Amino acid sequence: MLSWDGELMGYIEIVYTKEDHTAQHYPVDVVPGDWERGIHVLVGESKFLGGGRSEIWIRSLVHYIFLADPRTDRVLGEPDQENTAIIKVALNSGFHIQTIIDFPYKRSAMVLNPREKFFKLCRLW
Repeated sequence: MLSWDGELMGYIEIVYTKEDHTAQHYPVDVVPGDWERGIHVLVGESKFLGGGRSEIWIRSLVHYIFLADPRTDRVLGEPDQENTAIIKVALNSGFHIQTIIDFPYKRSAMVLNPREKFFKLCRLW
């Protein structure tokens, strides 16, 4: 569960990408690493989006993932391709768009955030 100032705001799953359904959608020239992690995020109320909050919580989440296991070399996200606001937040937080994934239930942008790029480019404040 994710909270903001003590108020529950959303749900997060942190997964190993090799064991997640997204692994089969990687381009042939990109292989999920043994310790690569993926995130699935659901934010409950719109008051926790925008106003800079989204970049704060996504950067904090990615930072936590990298610190929790130093073997993690990349973090994956797969937001809906039509959710341009969260894709912009991801790009501003060190992710890049690797490819587009067609799931039966949505079309997603596969976004990847390499450890080195995250710590080089992202401010946490």
